[in-house]
Amino acid sequence: MPATELSSRFTESILSALQYQGSSNDCGPYITTTLLNAIQNLEIDPAELAHQLNSPSRQGWKLVIRRIPNWATFPWGITDVLKAYGMAAEWHVCSTSTDLTETLREDRLCLVISGTWRPLRSHVMLLVGWHYKKGWGFANTQMQNREIDWVNEKNFQKRWGAMGRIRIEVKDLTRRV
Repeated sequence: MPATELSSRFTESILSALQYQGSSNDCGPYITTTLLNAIQNLEIDPAELAHQLNSPSRQGWKLVIRRIPNWATFPWGITDVLKAYGMAAEWHVCSTSTDLTETLREDRLCLVISGTWRPLRSHVMLLVGWHYKKGWGFANTQMQNREIDWVNEKNFQKRWGAMGRIRIEVKDLTRRV
């Protein structure tokens, strides 16, 4: 019988570390900070991380532009930060719902980017669960409360598809909860 509900074992620690982004466009730095603070028991200031991401990082001889200053954070920018903190992270396009459920089943963490083209908007959230009736559950920096934000299947697929079905997967969690 197929599962009717999946949840991350990290949900409680992620929600307790969830950072509210307010009216900023800083979902990338805020959700990255949430993940790092929850998993590695750090106290990173999300506004400071947002400021740091405005500048490129060096990887050998090349510069990595991680963010359009004060606006959009690229998936490779988030991956770059996670790697800097010792986490094995990689980003993927054209992902599937199966990819997402596998991350939940296999104790990995996954950030997804969803949005719309008209108007142009995107948002990154941290996947913490799936429920056959409620849909996909996220830690969402746009929510002031520290509760799971459930997005129904149809709405999620439409918005996730609009952004190329991008996911950022964290495979190596250095601190076990």
